[in-house]
Amino acid sequence: FDPYGETFLENSRVNEIKIFADSVLKWTAENGTEENELIVGYNLTLKKIKVFAEKLNEVCDFAVENGYGLAGIGD
Repeated sequence: FDPYGETFLENSRVNEIKIFADSVLKWTAENGTEENELIVGYNLTLKKIKVFAEKLNEVCDFAVENGYGLAGIGD
């Protein structure tokens, strides 16, 4: 991925993003009582991270079900 440019994933690769989102959800479940300094430094909470991963999963599911790819624009 280019964090400062455009990224496009074909539908066949959307599942890779879903796997990432699932791993984030697993991490938040396993570390629910811990918030490290890095997360706090970015003004994030485990709840914000979990909500982001849940929404990312929804987008991935929609893309897979409808044969869409994913496009993103960097910072």
